[in-house]
Amino acid sequence: MLAFSKKQAIFFECLKFKNGSYGDTIREDILYYFDNLENDTEFLNKFQSEDDIEQFTNMLVSKIILNEHQDGLDDIITYYCNY
Repeated sequence: MLAFSKKQAIFFECLKFKNGSYGDTIREDILYYFDNLENDTEFLNKFQSEDDIEQFTNMLVSKIILNEHQDGLDDIITYYCNY
């Protein structure tokens, strides 16, 4: 099992990943939300592996892209991180 600090490091590394798409902007927004605004990352405790965290991060980016026209970034992040 990964230590919480390792989970955070993996999550933030996933958010810093760039692939030249619109998702890069969303990743920067999420990173700002958690790192600069110091929002809670306790939701990471539900993940057991690096792969779980990477999959969640990719899913979160996708959900934000699909739903940003309906809901704000804060609402989408809160929903999926507390789900």
